Amino acid sequence: MNLKTQNQNMEQGETKRVFRTVKQEAPLLVKRSPYLHQTISTHSRVWLTVAALAPAALAAIFQYGLPALAGILNCLFASVMLEWIAAKICKRNFFQGIGHVFLYGLMLALLLHVRTPWWISWLGAFFSFLAANPARRGPDVQRFHPAFFGWIAVFFLYPVLLGHSPSLLSSPAVQTALLLPALGLVAGAILRWKTVCGFLASCYLVSWMGFHENGLIFSGAWTGVVLLAAFFGVTDFWTSPLVPRAKLIFSVAAGMLSAALVLVTGEIAGIAFGILIANGCVPLMDKK
Repeated sequence: MNLKTQNQNMEQGETKRVFRTVKQEAPLLVKRSPYLHQTISTHSRVWLTVAALAPAALAAIFQYGLPALAGILNCLFASVMLEWIAAKICKRNFFQGIGHVFLYGLMLALLLHVRTPWWISWLGAFFSFLAANPARRGPDVQRFHPAFFGWIAVFFLYPVLLGHSPSLLSSPAVQTALLLPALGLVAGAILRWKTVCGFLASCYLVSWMGFHENGLIFSGAWTGVVLLAAFFGVTDFWTSPLVPRAKLIFSVAAGMLSAALVLVTGEIAGIAFGILIANGCVPLMDKK
């Protein structure tokens, strides 16, 4: 064996020993963005957000009975099945984003109306899945909030139903069950209070300045959608800016756009439009 071969064997042996040592001491853990440098993981935050929405879902079931239960279960089942089919086709881990599937599915169910046909719920879940599916390939390409995207799709495709049935969020009891856990998330620093306050303040200011026969968007049955957008819409990790200053700009812009569109159109779906338009501007807000 010549000298060159001996040197190569020594280098290979040394590389193996170094790799074995590094693997034993500190295994490499790779996770996808967003990267939150806090004690609680992003995965845990998602499930805490789902848990915060659960009391509102239970209050809606208590208020409206079996139709509400059927609608919520239908949206969740549709969301899970679509994710499972995509996981099988793409050969990826089904449980990787299951928390987000439950989160967006539950939000969509609360935004829909009580007696929404099952196929309309599936259609909304499908469009919500189209907006969220890029997150499974890489969060950087996700732009629009899935739940509001699916709600807008249903609003355009079946507007007659949306105008004749009450939303699950229209009841004061459901709104209270939504607000109290959301305040707990803010108190626990799970949600940024500046983002929530920026949306609510700008939304209220614009609606107050443009007051007309439709009234303030904080009144009556519209309050629940406003609260859902403020606490669970503009604070979404995957569709909001990463820079803290940009988060505040994003929330204020979304609130102003939402209130302006509601006052101009007279439809509560203007809130979803405002958030989606602000979602599209996120790359520009994150540049600086």
